[in-house]
Amino acid sequence: MWGLFFLCALVILLLLYVPGFFLVRSFSHDSLMSLAISPIFSISLYVIAGVLLGLLGIFAEWWMIALPIAVLTIGCFGISHFPRRKEASIYRNSKTGNDWLALALYVVVGVVIVGLFFVRDLNGPDSFAQLYDNASHLNTIRYMVENGNYSILYTSLYSVEEISSGIAPTVSSGSFYPAGWHVVTALGSAISGASAPIAENASLFVFMGIVFPASMALLMLKTFSDRLIVLLGSFITLSFSAFPWGFLTFGPLYSNLAAYAVTPLAVCSVASVFSVDQSKAGRLRWGIAFLAACFAFFALQPNAVFTVIVLAAPLCAANLMGSLSLAGVSKRRSGLICASVVLILALAWIVAWRLPFFEGIVTYPWPPFEGRLQALIGALDLSLRAYPSQLLLAGLVLIGAIWSLFKKKYRALTVSYAICIVMFVLCASSDGPLRSLLAGFWYNDAYRIAALVALSSIPLASMGMYVAFRAVVALGAKLKISKPIVCTVGCLVVLFGVCFIYRPSSMIGIGDDEPAFEVVDSKLIWLSAEDVRRYTVEESDFVNNALDLAKDDPGGIVNIPYDGSVFSYGSNGANVMFRSYMTAGASSEKPESVLVREHLDEISDNESVKNAAAALNAKYVLQLDAGGIGASSSSLDDGVADAEAYNGITSINEDTPGFSLLASEGDMRFYKIDG
Repeated sequence: MWGLFFLCALVILLLLYVPGFFLVRSFSHDSLMSLAISPIFSISLYVIAGVLLGLLGIFAEWWMIALPIAVLTIGCFGISHFPRRKEASIYRNSKTGNDWLALALYVVVGVVIVGLFFVRDLNGPDSFAQLYDNASHLNTIRYMVENGNYSILYTSLYSVEEISSGIAPTVSSGSFYPAGWHVVTALGSAISGASAPIAENASLFVFMGIVFPASMALLMLKTFSDRLIVLLGSFITLSFSAFPWGFLTFGPLYSNLAAYAVTPLAVCSVASVFSVDQSKAGRLRWGIAFLAACFAFFALQPNAVFTVIVLAAPLCAANLMGSLSLAGVSKRRSGLICASVVLILALAWIVAWRLPFFEGIVTYPWPPFEGRLQALIGALDLSLRAYPSQLLLAGLVLIGAIWSLFKKKYRALTVSYAICIVMFVLCASSDGPLRSLLAGFWYNDAYRIAALVALSSIPLASMGMYVAFRAVVALGAKLKISKPIVCTVGCLVVLFGVCFIYRPSSMIGIGDDEPAFEVVDSKLIWLSAEDVRRYTVEESDFVNNALDLAKDDPGGIVNIPYDGSVFSYGSNGANVMFRSYMTAGASSEKPESVLVREHLDEISDNESVKNAAAALNAKYVLQLDAGGIGASSSSLDDGVADAEAYNGITSINEDTPGFSLLASEGDMRFYKIDG
């Protein structure tokens, strides 16, 4: 299956980079920049195609989306370059060879680190994190592939037929959900033939190991003129436990991870719009890239737009000041213009905060969990929400922040970092309107704000490593040591620092039992281990056996989502009734579903229940924890189970009239509902 994993990863990589590259190159952008920013255009194109086909009611095979987009973008490139025009690039390419080297280094380091800390920790390519949110992720991917509905406006877990006259417990035909990552992953699954779990893992590998490092490489290249800082940044990009690693072990927040992976592209684009070295045409092209990024964020996770505002506003203000000064505007007037722009941005932020559309998000009830001093210390030592301190990395960030104060063009990076620190402290330690205003667009979730701290720290830590390297070189020169030896020692110091950040000995962890990345490693191994799965290997095999028994008389399978079967649709393709934890008791739940949940065990003498089961086309019952949620043999007992809502299902046993036992193994049962 590993061959299928890497095939799917290759397919997703091509989906993300080929159409976008040719489309952006048709604008006469530089090849390197075109390649780096192509994912935001590709994602936008797939989402638009999915929405259009959905509005037309067309069942979409993968080729109906991928092939027309490939032909269209390659055609645009061919038309725009015939005859080939020699236009000035909008990308600073005085050191094009070095820039390609930097991009390659970021990708190589990214692939190696993600391979070591994600792929290696998987218990097989089809293992998956059995956390709360992942049921929705896997089932959505499976639904898109099976039903050909790639529209983010009508995201659902059930087909139209299942909703109208089938096993779906809800009357909702779907709603908007930022499922852009799911669209790309589902296309990868459909093209490669990989299952939803394999496609999910392959997609995460690509977004973390390639897309995010490549995005950060472009931002670093546009920000720093000294290429040594850029090259050192390749080792720093994935070194923060809060992102992307924290998004794997909490939630999991895969959509947000994909959005943040391309956030550096949006920061680079909007900052370049205000850059002093851009022509009018260049500003227009970067502006188009920024708008494409905003649309991609709408499809991936809208809070990324606000992330870009936080990270990019200081850079844009600094660049605007420089552009106005170059245009001959006085310093005082430039300051007033920048202050006015910041004020307008702040007012727009407040207006968005008060919009009804965001009300459920900005008031999401995540409670504060520590005092302000603790939160500040956690932000500075990078322990943040859930990991041990990263003292060496925190020291590099501090050195970079101090050094930036003496480098005017880099001060804006420290301002962004300081804003993120304030946001995290308020989110972690307080409650009320101010916290909602600053952190509400991220659900008042400290995990997501911690990721902002990590993103803003990457350039600073890169500068800190640069300062350390230059200090070694300066010391060697003072001691009159030959330059080759000094540079070798400097490289060894950097290498030691990188090894210490990613894989330090537990004995060196100051104040913690394990260093941060050993905790990351342990959590990822734990999430994939067989002995802690909510949906165990044995249960998955039992479901496959049950599906074989039911293949001659297919129909809906009544289940209890909390026993692990919530994953059985996405993982095994089982036509189960409850594919989400949140359906029971929802306003859109069918009355037939309520009857089945609460009274299915009465089907032999309750005509209403019998009619409800028939209306749902329910023919089977699956129990993966027949002893009951919380029993000693249960595979799920984590405090989220609401067993009482499913009394009519849990009460069924071998002696219950109206049911025939088809399969039994341990505490697992599969029944057929008698005619």
